[in-house]
Amino acid sequence: MGRPPREDRPPEILEATCRAIARFGLSGLYLRHVAEEAGVSRALVSYYFPTKKELLSAALGYAESRAIEEIASRTPFGTAPERLEKMLLLEIDDSPAVRDNWIIWGELTQAAVFEPTYNELIHNWLRRWMDNVAGVIEQGQVEGSIAAAVEPRATAERLTAVVDGLGPRWLLGHTTEATAHEIIRASVAQELSAGP
Repeated sequence: MGRPPREDRPPEILEATCRAIARFGLSGLYLRHVAEEAGVSRALVSYYFPTKKELLSAALGYAESRAIEEIASRTPFGTAPERLEKMLLLEIDDSPAVRDNWIIWGELTQAAVFEPTYNELIHNWLRRWMDNVAGVIEQGQVEGSIAAAVEPRATAERLTAVVDGLGPRWLLGHTTEATAHEIIRASVAQELSAGP
């Protein structure tokens, strides 16, 4: 019997992998940690994810989807500038899932310096992150709440860079959530203030 299709892979294993990465880091991560976190056997984890690369890739995709769904559920209404600001603010949020995502992001970013496999994962995650931000800006331009002079891709690059810089500082306790939110709000206001 072959491996099950990707969509049949248990989300419990992916959730457990995210928790294990956040707890042990990539260098300290072993299959037994994932199995223990998920409450399943190591053989079952290996059955669904035969390689560490496949497991990490799926876990990263899961963490990203989890973050996107959470943001979408908490930003359904309002103008595009309001949704954009809320979307970015939710990236610095004192919840276990957000903290885990930052740890996973940091671990993979560090590993990506030396490992092309991780670099590709980070590149894809970053591209989708910027696509989401640029998409909200483009929606705002269609609805008329964001000036046409605002360049969606360049603006998304700068805004995500601000959040990506603040995330580790906040995670380590060097910046408070309130200060990070103040900087994000100011950055959004500055970026969207472009005139015609």
